[in-house]
Amino acid sequence: MTQRSWWEVSVTVPANEADAVAGIMEATFAAPPVQCQRTDSSVTKVTVYLPKSARPDSGVIKSLKEKISTMVWGKRHKCVRHVRISRLRPENWRESWKRHFRPIEFEDVLLIKPAWSRRKAKPGQAVVILNPGLAFGTGHHATTAYCLDEIVRLRCSGKPDAFLDVGTGSGILAIAAAKLGYKPVRAIDIDPEAVGYALENARRNRVQRLIEFSAVGLADLEPDSCRTYGLVCANLSDDVLLKERRRLAALVGHAGRLVVSGILRKDFASVRSSYEALGFTLERSRTEGEWRSATLIMRRP
Repeated sequence: MTQRSWWEVSVTVPANEADAVAGIMEATFAAPPVQCQRTDSSVTKVTVYLPKSARPDSGVIKSLKEKISTMVWGKRHKCVRHVRISRLRPENWRESWKRHFRPIEFEDVLLIKPAWSRRKAKPGQAVVILNPGLAFGTGHHATTAYCLDEIVRLRCSGKPDAFLDVGTGSGILAIAAAKLGYKPVRAIDIDPEAVGYALENARRNRVQRLIEFSAVGLADLEPDSCRTYGLVCANLSDDVLLKERRRLAALVGHAGRLVVSGILRKDFASVRSSYEALGFTLERSRTEGEWRSATLIMRRP
């Protein structure tokens, strides 16, 4: 797999504004942000990582500064917080992730930890060992955490069902589902490099034979009336969720569940109504900062 350089774009803001700023940065760069805060600090560093070819120009950075300054300090505030742009070589990418990625538990059922962690699992706890590489997804972001919570909850409340991970990234959701007994498990991502890293993570967890990985987007995934899923996780932006709603709906079996995440709170109502028009009903949802995620049940006649 070819290694490539990445850009790190970061800004430091008051901790209580970090989620809102992360929403602005994700909307600006179409990339999930990482938040890092020291326990003795009142500020948070919000960072996105971009491919070498996607270095933001001065106009994008100026617009980002204005949006953050207006939201955090108010329209009349003249201070525009410095936005730092630095280039990351492939060899120091893992060192950057080590600063952000710590073990995380989902009840006593699932432990997500990086490859370098010595954290031991509790009795009966499934373990996912993860190396994000150049793909995203560690379970710490609110949208990913909600998906993992639902994978755990639904596994505990009934028989694990067929599972589809749309936009797999690091493969964290598919690997967790395979570890918890869902089958069959399929994971897709439009980025072939992300799929490569997801497959590496699946091998590290010895579940590569339990997951079907495909480097395709929803537009290239032809619906099959004979192949639907009991649980589909779609951690995608609201515009993609709206555009691909019919394709996603066709992949969910009757009484199956669709977990939608990656939605800014202000955009949730339009996403919900669009899916309800296709036969879904809202089972539960959660708001965390600027993000809102939900679980929808398909009620086909």
